[in-house]
Amino acid sequence: MNGETVYGTRPFDVWGDEHCLYTRKDGNIYVTLVDWDGSEITLAPLSSDAASVGKISKVTLLGGKNERIKFKQTPEGLVISSKNGLNPVKDMRDTALVNGFRVLKIKHDKAWFNDDDPGVSTLGWDRRCNLEDGSFNNDLYFSDRQGDVWQASYYGKRIAIIAPMGKEYGEMQVVIDGKDCGTVNLYSPDEKSQQKVFSFKNSKRGNHLVQLVCAKGTVSVDALIIK
Repeated sequence: MNGETVYGTRPFDVWGDEHCLYTRKDGNIYVTLVDWDGSEITLAPLSSDAASVGKISKVTLLGGKNERIKFKQTPEGLVISSKNGLNPVKDMRDTALVNGFRVLKIKHDKAWFNDDDPGVSTLGWDRRCNLEDGSFNNDLYFSDRQGDVWQASYYGKRIAIIAPMGKEYGEMQVVIDGKDCGTVNLYSPDEKSQQKVFSFKNSKRGNHLVQLVCAKGTVSVDALIIK
């Protein structure tokens, strides 16, 4: 019933606490709530100001087809409650265990492809986590070795590259389906996170390969926007 929050998921910005656990997959955020009775609680990591969370449009309870979850996203966090009370899960071998762990599936409009999502190859690049610098999902991939390639396969027609900019950054070559699409200069006198540094439109929707090559100095990638 709650397999979505475990299998094939990746870490979220925070792991959680004794009351809730966070994971992410396919642009969705999953929150496992421990011993939640449906009363109103606030999930601070999902606030309207959170670096990795867009506008939340839907909150559903896995395995709870008849449950109606009331939610409101605020600067303090995502305020949730069960509108008609939380019904117990039945017909399970260990109902006490099942009812002690309820999972919310959260959709939002910042459903980006993160730099460490499945399908990414990062030979030569270094991953840094818990940077607290406003990066998407609180991590970045870096390279300062010319020729190092970060690559990802994607299905779609349009792609945009999200990366940080600053004084310490150099130039990154973008190659799509084997074609050189230009070089991006990531230098900026001011430190900027989550910048859309490149966009490209394929001739048709389908499977494609994007490669980011360290061309000069230090470069970094944060996420992809795929449509």
